[in-house]
Amino acid sequence: MKVAADKYIIDVSNVVYPLYQKGETKCQQLQKWVQNYASLLERYVHHYPYQCFLFYDVWKEEPDS
Repeated sequence: MKVAADKYIIDVSNVVYPLYQKGETKCQQLQKWVQNYASLLERYVHHYPYQCFLFYDVWKEEPDS
């Protein structure tokens, strides 16, 4: 989380290590892991609604066409 102009907080307390177990289908297990991840993102967005994840450099200047 960016909490100041030059300060970030990195939270690695909810690392998930998926491991298939017998007794449930892979689809059922994947569904639980994906829901867990979605819940983590929802909590993050709730606490920091104006932050976002950028997966490309939006400030990079594009060459003239």
